[in-house]
Amino acid sequence: MFYAYALKAKRRNLRRSFTNNEGLSKERRQPFNYKILSLKTSSISQLHPRCLISGRGRSILTRYRLSRIKFREMVSFGLIPGLRKSSW
Repeated sequence: MFYAYALKAKRRNLRRSFTNNEGLSKERRQPFNYKILSLKTSSISQLHPRCLISGRGRSILTRYRLSRIKFREMVSFGLIPGLRKSSW
């Protein structure tokens, strides 16, 4: 998630540097200005965690980056070391 944000920010900064470059003619700078406007405004605070396996966006255990459903399945099958399903 953070990687996608960083990549978009890098592209935006690169295009902004072309737009603000006074050495280029106005005709050369204009396409970069349109590309900046076409980029979605994204910030890191708007990124939502998703499950690595199912892609589910709700009820994510952030420590494991899994949804509660996949987490429960994996614990039941013993796929997560150090955890097991409790029973009494």
